[in-house]
Amino acid sequence: MQQRVAIARALVRRPKILLMDEPFSALDAMMRVELQDLLLKLWVDLKLTIIFVAHDLDEALYLSQRVIMQSASPGTVVDRVDVPLPYPRQQIETHSAPVYLNLRERLYRNIVDQVVIGRAVP
Repeated sequence: MQQRVAIARALVRRPKILLMDEPFSALDAMMRVELQDLLLKLWVDLKLTIIFVAHDLDEALYLSQRVIMQSASPGTVVDRVDVPLPYPRQQIETHSAPVYLNLRERLYRNIVDQVVIGRAVP
């Protein structure tokens, strides 16, 4: 309920841009899914730009039109991915779509590459 109130409080001023820094990270899976779908509905209804920071690949792909992946410190852009999934999105259909799975694999490979590059390999 606190996350809903925080979103409502942010929207009261009718912003053109909404910045969200991992707003669903502390939620259980059911509430996370519910709020993801609510956020997509608000995005469509209010026609606002949302910049969403996430460490969860599935959340980033499900909610986004574009994902910009950054490396760890210093933060540099590792990849830019346009997400050509249709709207409205449904959780099960979207997460099982071949385009979604291919993009998820691409982003995951970037993470693995960053970990290997960032660690000392004997």
